[in-house]
Amino acid sequence: MKALIGYEIPFSGLRNGIHHFTFEITEAFFQHFEGSLIDKSNLKVTLDFDKRSTMFVLDFAFNGTIQTICDRCIENVDLAISGEHQFIIKIQDAPGEDVEVIYIESSETSLDVSPYVYEALHLNIPLKKACELNEDDLPSCGFSTEAYFQDSDEEITDEIIENDIWSALKDIKIDE
Repeated sequence: MKALIGYEIPFSGLRNGIHHFTFEITEAFFQHFEGSLIDKSNLKVTLDFDKRSTMFVLDFAFNGTIQTICDRCIENVDLAISGEHQFIIKIQDAPGEDVEVIYIESSETSLDVSPYVYEALHLNIPLKKACELNEDDLPSCGFSTEAYFQDSDEEITDEIIENDIWSALKDIKIDE
């Protein structure tokens, strides 16, 4: 994937220490990622980029709203999210294998932080994405159960309509 403009940090020219970056995340950001759970957003992401001699510590903090699909009514809903996420990136010649550490080659001179922003935001989406409840503890979204319960002249009966095929099977007796 080609790096997004504005999200590539040229770390080779930075001194060791903490550097601060701020990103405004909008709809255009998520269009670069296929299968995103977020359609639109109004988020502010701050990054504390701690550069050390052989590694980086990326501390993301974000706050704002995202637009996603409500689990109840399948309409777009704006959800407030905020959170923090940390990534550790080590620089070395041979690729390493560690679940909690990301490795990059020593020949790299810049770091594209857009995949890390994307991952941090998606990891903090609530499991239950739903419209807020009103004062009666009912969903304020477009879901309306009244449309499913219409007055009808038909009475509900407990009669079981028998199917001729299955009723013939009831007469079969198996000898053991």
